[in-house]
Amino acid sequence: MQPSVLASLLSSPALAHSRERLASAGCEMVPDWAYGAKLLVPLAKSMFDDIAFNGQQLENSHYHIVALRSDISTIRAAFREISERERPRLFPEPEVVLEPDSEEKETNAPVDFSVIAGLPRYS
Repeated sequence: MQPSVLASLLSSPALAHSRERLASAGCEMVPDWAYGAKLLVPLAKSMFDDIAFNGQQLENSHYHIVALRSDISTIRAAFREISERERPRLFPEPEVVLEPDSEEKETNAPVDFSVIAGLPRYS
């Protein structure tokens, strides 16, 4: 992820509410255990590890942003502050579920957040 993209996530006024949500829950946007993914929703490591898409564990990486679905337009607004050349293209995953390793498997249901791939633009 470009430094300007991370700077936007960390400082854009458009995302102030998301950052406050993290802070009030005592969570970090870029925890060491998130494989470089950026979190805009409070998640424990165990919840993060249970994220699945289309029945497959999601291999999170530095270009993923985990956010509420309702925050996608706010993220886009924050990224409009970045030059078009550096601004990532956003690809929200439509159906994300938490798939715990325990007996709770039958309670899996879509959650109100999305994993967004913020892929760089190439000239």
